[in-house]
Amino acid sequence: MDPYITGKLFEYIRAVRDLSMRFAIPSISEEDGFVLQSMAYAYASRADKGLLVLDLGAGIGYSTLWLVAGIAPICESRGIACKVVAVEQDKIRASYARRVLGNLPTKSVEIEVVEMNAIKYLEKLGSCEVDIAFVDIDKNEYLHALELLAHKLRPHGIALFHNAFVPRPPRTFFEHVSRQPWIPVIIPTQMGVLGAVKNTHACT
Repeated sequence: MDPYITGKLFEYIRAVRDLSMRFAIPSISEEDGFVLQSMAYAYASRADKGLLVLDLGAGIGYSTLWLVAGIAPICESRGIACKVVAVEQDKIRASYARRVLGNLPTKSVEIEVVEMNAIKYLEKLGSCEVDIAFVDIDKNEYLHALELLAHKLRPHGIALFHNAFVPRPPRTFFEHVSRQPWIPVIIPTQMGVLGAVKNTHACT
């Protein structure tokens, strides 16, 4: 990816962060954004075919942009089909997300905004369709999302959950993510990001 385009993309990401703050919309920190970008880039670097990335609880698209920043260089350089779906159930936020994500200074990644409850969206997907999913919804829904992602993620796909520390998800979520098929790790940002790799070679 052209360094000029990369620079413009990060300028745009920070402008969207400022917009989120102006409207008092909860969003991830820039530190967490770096984690999303790095994890997405590392995963995409192994890809030789299309990628599907989900941002569940996308707000106006700030976290979505970090995911795009991570996969876009790989998608562009290898000419593979990449798609990021921003799922947001709030009508006003979803409307802003469409505007925000429709003006990106990069066109190597297809972006779709879906106005829907994140759990219901996951339920309608087929098995082993998803490569990466970032989850930032009601913490009481984390366990349900985890159970669904065990089937929706491709083998060795990655689930990323925001707020591993604050506000902390229920204990049952941590108990389940510590079992097969998951290999979890907590990246110790201020809020905490829990990453879990689906440790299987087979679709379930």
